[in-house]
Amino acid sequence: TLAFDAGGAAPEDGSFVAEPGVVGVTRLEKYAYDDVNLGERRAFVACVESYLLDAPRNESVKVNVAWDESDYQIDVAAAAGRDEYARIFDTNAALGITHIVYEPQNTLHGSRFNTTDGWGWEGSLWFSMGERVREDAFDFTKDDVPSDILDAV
Repeated sequence: TLAFDAGGAAPEDGSFVAEPGVVGVTRLEKYAYDDVNLGERRAFVACVESYLLDAPRNESVKVNVAWDESDYQIDVAAAAGRDEYARIFDTNAALGITHIVYEPQNTLHGSRFNTTDGWGWEGSLWFSMGERVREDAFDFTKDDVPSDILDAV
């Protein structure tokens, strides 16, 4: 059985909860690239773009993958680590970089020694709340995000 509950509650009858789906209409047009209908393509692109975090544009999106700076070794729980990360943010801004993969340590909320994944990244996931999420000690839908994390965001 497949059930959809917009409220997010899991049915108790053993059925599966489906993720939201999208239904749309299109106008069939000419075909290109052998079997691609341009009307269907246009409808699909419009649907996907409506879910993008950034508006579509004809320019590059500059992303800093901060583990190239070994940011996983920076502990932002300490003032020196926050200062070092502030320099990374400032340098990104000066270079026109608008996005960052943010994965420093934050020993206020997790430890690489308590991770259960093979790479030891769990402590950096979810803005350093990954271990607490796994342990059901933190729920982003109910609990307040710690102020030290909000300061970085």
